[in-house]
Amino acid sequence: MRAFMRMGAGILFACLMLVSVGPVYAAEMIDADYSAALLSAMSEGGIPQEQPVEEISGQAIQEIAVEKESYTTDVLAVRRLPGTEYDEIAKLAQYAKIHVIGVCSNGWSRVQMEDGQIGYVCGEFLSDIVPLGAENIGESLGVFTVTYYCACEVCCGWWSGGPTASGAYPVADWTVAADPEVLPMGTRIYINGHEYCVEDTGSGVEGNHVDIYVTDHDLAVNNGVGYAEIFASKQQQ
Repeated sequence: MRAFMRMGAGILFACLMLVSVGPVYAAEMIDADYSAALLSAMSEGGIPQEQPVEEISGQAIQEIAVEKESYTTDVLAVRRLPGTEYDEIAKLAQYAKIHVIGVCSNGWSRVQMEDGQIGYVCGEFLSDIVPLGAENIGESLGVFTVTYYCACEVCCGWWSGGPTASGAYPVADWTVAADPEVLPMGTRIYINGHEYCVEDTGSGVEGNHVDIYVTDHDLAVNNGVGYAEIFASKQQQ
């Protein structure tokens, strides 16, 4: 089957920081991770010191500095400041290992990425335990264009309903089409934490481009065109 291209907890140390704008308001709810970091710092003899760090949104957001490694449990936006109302400066893939350098009282964490850039992510989507499946994710293969196709005539022409280029019939959430010169047939990859296998090719699938098989045409069209960092699987066939 050929797919036509469609546009279609680590070591903790104390350093309590205050983030506020205008009047200082008491935080209505203190995040559990923040409380744990504060208690840990105190139990080790540390004396947290408050100091203004940056002005945001009329509320006092406190931050305890920490040093630990965590994993993302989902695709995660990195923000300039701790909150969804602030600009997105980067995006982390699911199961990405990330260096956490601060825990905020509003449930957000300050992180440092591999390129040294610092931002904030929602702590709800971080885990100090290696997520199931993350141990199989290998090296990054780069950022790819991601599109979607199904087995209909619009997507596959006269190959519609037949097997893929590998001879296997396509399976949703598993089969992808790719350029065999970039990703050879049978290569297992991870996209946003989900494992796929290269089982197909396509006339419009060239270079850093993967086409993910889905069950129907509406889903293929609605998913549109995106971009994602792709990782090799450590469990190749």
